[in-house]
Amino acid sequence: MNEMEKKEIFLKESEKVLKKLKGESGIALIIHHDDADGICSGAIAAKMLEMLGLKYHVVCVEKVFPEVIKLIDETKVDFFVFTDIGSGAASKISKMITGDRSIYIMDHHDAERVEDPRLTHFNPELFGLSGEVIASGATVTYLVARNLGEDAKKLAWMAVVGAAEIPGRLDHFNWLAFQDAQEVGDVERTVTPRGESIRVKVFRKPISYKSLNTSLTILGSVGYYRDGPQLALSACFFRDLSEAEKEIKKLEKERKEKFDKVMERIKEDGLFALRNVQWFDVEDEFKNMGTKTIGTFTSKLRFKLRLIHGKKYILGFMNMSNIIPGLGEIKGRWKKVSVRVPFKFEELIHAGSKQPVSALIVAAAYHNGGYGDGHDIAGSGVVPYENKQSFIEMFESLAAEKPK
Repeated sequence: MNEMEKKEIFLKESEKVLKKLKGESGIALIIHHDDADGICSGAIAAKMLEMLGLKYHVVCVEKVFPEVIKLIDETKVDFFVFTDIGSGAASKISKMITGDRSIYIMDHHDAERVEDPRLTHFNPELFGLSGEVIASGATVTYLVARNLGEDAKKLAWMAVVGAAEIPGRLDHFNWLAFQDAQEVGDVERTVTPRGESIRVKVFRKPISYKSLNTSLTILGSVGYYRDGPQLALSACFFRDLSEAEKEIKKLEKERKEKFDKVMERIKEDGLFALRNVQWFDVEDEFKNMGTKTIGTFTSKLRFKLRLIHGKKYILGFMNMSNIIPGLGEIKGRWKKVSVRVPFKFEELIHAGSKQPVSALIVAAAYHNGGYGDGHDIAGSGVVPYENKQSFIEMFESLAAEKPK
């Protein structure tokens, strides 16, 4: 089966997902990720449920693992909608969500295939398509909403913003979302000898879709414990950035100061390293910020060629708060870990000579009482605070093995 045929099947499946949603009643809990893609996914899902006449609550989580799933299960709702998050924890979600409540996962990260009549799992990875390329989480969610007809195209601009996280130009289903958004006048594209420019037009003045992606991610991650995700969701929902703009500037300044401080420390002290991995730990330096910030910092670090080894996985750690806003408090002490690879190292992974990040972080976290997920060249996880060193050693050991 070629890629075009797989895409057609995936689109047909989106119709089935919407049909199932139409059969729901009661109140939903929408669980979305804290970056721009997750925020846009959550906003699209909320608008979709509203168009279906369904009620909902929304909660933003940074990582789905057993302690968090327990809190999700305890909420008094009738069904669950996970957007841009959940695919890598599908088996745990299926096992830990009690009763006969329906579970929907609309995601693009590496996915677990689970048999559960309550679970509707919509992810391109399950159809032989790459979630790193084919569609963002917001685009996956939009493909379901798109079946509602012409009115749903007013949601397409959010899929375009979410897709800014995928490297390169808009393509595949992300391009389809752009075409829909352009059709209803919510985005514009100009092409010059210097390249193309795509701008979102739903606010007071047009804004680059990539700049908007960055701003929403800052709100959702840096402002995670200060109502940032709710502010970002509201900006998308009501097409109004005015309340969020001042907060974005403040959080961006705060993040830059913290990032500069840690980068200077790395310049002075270097990274810890073994044969296959290199790592650093900011500990409480990013306190009061969401743990997505360690992923953003690690992504920036991978381009600092004078500070890193070009052929080793990069692991970044930070201490994690026990508070999950809107859900409650988890038990234990936890470390968030984000994994990235140097730019040139990507080629080795794609060529099959080095292990994909997702495989390594899933296994290393699992064997150390934690949870991990991700893509071929990027991933993240949580591990018990006391298991950090054994996690690093396990990651190193697995990374030394040749891909099968």
